[in-house]
Amino acid sequence: ANLDRFFLDQEIEDWGRHWVQAMQIIEKAKQTHDVKIVHYEDMLKDAKKELNDIFSFLAIKKKDYIIEECLEAGSFKNMSRGRDQGQVKQDSHVRKGIIGDWKNYFTKEDGRIFNEIAGDMLLKYNYVVNKDWFNEI
Repeated sequence: ANLDRFFLDQEIEDWGRHWVQAMQIIEKAKQTHDVKIVHYEDMLKDAKKELNDIFSFLAIKKKDYIIEECLEAGSFKNMSRGRDQGQVKQDSHVRKGIIGDWKNYFTKEDGRIFNEIAGDMLLKYNYVVNKDWFNEI
């Protein structure tokens, strides 16, 4: 057994297939519906702007106090029960709240397997900048 790896091949394959399946459902929905894709990364960069865009997309009248309450309720500090972004708590469902942290748990082999399954979608939705991203792990 390779003790340097955190995940089994089968886990990586399953996650890749599940993620691609979810993205394919979105792709299909886009054919007949208006769809707004919200990236976690964009929410971290400017949550207020993203939330305003979401409210506009849904044609919901927005008041500043509602946006502020949503931002507070969805903040990492609130969701993690007091932790700061980047702070780890092993038994928490809410991980670190930082962009790209998932790659920190992958070995190059994990990335290669995930890329084999999900690489096209990762590129299409700008999660990676090239098909060889896993070589940088």
